[in-house]
Amino acid sequence: MIGVVVVTHGIIGKELIRVARSIMKADYPFTAVAVEHDESPEKTRSKIESALQEVASSQGTLLMTDMFGGTPTNICLSFYRKMSVKLSQESICLCCLK
Repeated sequence: MIGVVVVTHGIIGKELIRVARSIMKADYPFTAVAVEHDESPEKTRSKIESALQEVASSQGTLLMTDMFGGTPTNICLSFYRKMSVKLSQESICLCCLK
């Protein structure tokens, strides 16, 4: 199973994962990274890297963000270029990953 990291402004991603887990009644390898408005890009990048390692899978990782052109997406693009990561800008799709 692929790992999923949801990177969003604030706690939106954490809440999406909480709801998805309650609906699916299973513990899939999902995690979220909350990007705070006063956080440095380096700190955010470090949090994303840790999250990617947490859900790493031989089948790959899906990295989801909440808004194209926003800070979460811009920082995630650096992982897309370096790693075997697929990037999606539509976190709402998380509920369809069953």
